[in-house]
Amino acid sequence: MDKKLLIAALSGLAAGTGFVNAEQAVAQTPEEQTAFDAAMAQGTVEALQEFLILFPNSELAARAFEALNALISAPQQPYVPTPLDPTQRLPAINLTTGDPPTTTIY
Repeated sequence: MDKKLLIAALSGLAAGTGFVNAEQAVAQTPEEQTAFDAAMAQGTVEALQEFLILFPNSELAARAFEALNALISAPQQPYVPTPLDPTQRLPAINLTTGDPPTTTIY
């Protein structure tokens, strides 16, 4: 296991057990605060993981870890494809003559 990822996970666990107060966490550098704000604004699993990898020892890591857990444990909406309109059909090739369709889809 990657050492940085392990440290980030342990930091999050420490916040969950009460060893660290995640509400009072403060960024150690402006870059750290900017990265945290960007990850929280984006709100994706990838963005939060990136922050945890870049700043594993951050006091903000616990809050990022909590947000990451909330995203992962939230029920996912099933994908429902858009129904096709049966009146919209592509022109077929004329197999008797081999002529291509008269309209294009490009």
